Amino acid sequence: MLIYREEYYLSRSELHLDSMEYEEWFTKQNKCYNTAEIIVAKHCNGPVGTVNLHYDNRYLNLIILLKTLIKVNKR
Repeated sequence: MLIYREEYYLSRSELHLDSMEYEEWFTKQNKCYNTAEIIVAKHCNGPVGTVNLHYDNRYLNLIILLKTLIKVNKR
């Protein structure tokens, strides 16, 4: 299981304000703000895939949602 946050990688590659690519970067940054993906790449007895989640860095809500997701899948 992998957790991917595009916002993290985009924020590390911040462009200068006068750059021509800044508007495109800013649009991508706003689109992926507070989102995360859980990628299930390998699973013995179940499906693989990607789950899109809301991520709140202040309270680490991803962990709470992850526990809820595991409980739902066990039913």
